[in-house]
Amino acid sequence: MDLLKWFVSSLEVIPRVKYLSLGPLVDEFRALLTEQLDMNTEALNLKKLREDFQGHKHVFFPEPFYSTSDILIEQFIDGIPIRTFMTRDTKEKHTEAETDQRLKLSKIGMDAVFSMVFMNNFVHADLHPGNLLVTTAPGEDRPQIAILDAGMAVQLEPTNHVKLLGILMAFVKSEGYKAGKLMCDGQTNLSTEAVHLFCKDIEELVKVRFKLPKFLNFTSYTFDTRGNTYL
Repeated sequence: MDLLKWFVSSLEVIPRVKYLSLGPLVDEFRALLTEQLDMNTEALNLKKLREDFQGHKHVFFPEPFYSTSDILIEQFIDGIPIRTFMTRDTKEKHTEAETDQRLKLSKIGMDAVFSMVFMNNFVHADLHPGNLLVTTAPGEDRPQIAILDAGMAVQLEPTNHVKLLGILMAFVKSEGYKAGKLMCDGQTNLSTEAVHLFCKDIEELVKVRFKLPKFLNFTSYTFDTRGNTYL
């Protein structure tokens, strides 16, 4: 990290590079990496996530048993990597049962993310496929997703969380100008004209994207998922 900091400091002697603010990015990366390497932090994150998802039928997190700053002993999860159910080949044929299983897992994953973002305000910040295992509930044929490696998690201040929810809902409702206005709230260094132009740009961007079939399908899928139709 010291070497990376030195390299960035050397680059910042170039005037144009200085405006990229690479130094603060390195500092933030250092802080995140240091926090993730502390096993006590991961144990606390797991406890919080387990509390948030207590009673959830389809999502769970391993139980931490013991931790120090360097060691974490937690529950072993025997599952199938979720990559097994993923494919980039759109020509690959799937049976009806396989397609149904993939759809269920997709909705479970979406529901987990929405619960963390919208309801709990505590988000697992490393949700790549390697941290997701597919299992079944003991004694049942009910799919479950186990989420591992909770070293990084994000929690917003209550006011910022409310603002984030407002921005996301404005995007879903195609209210681009409102989303832009919410983004600018609290920015005292912006002129009224600059805020208006920014909001108009966001409004136009959302209007264009909202007409795309993928966006419409995602919006419908979002509300469908929050209805827990996979249960």
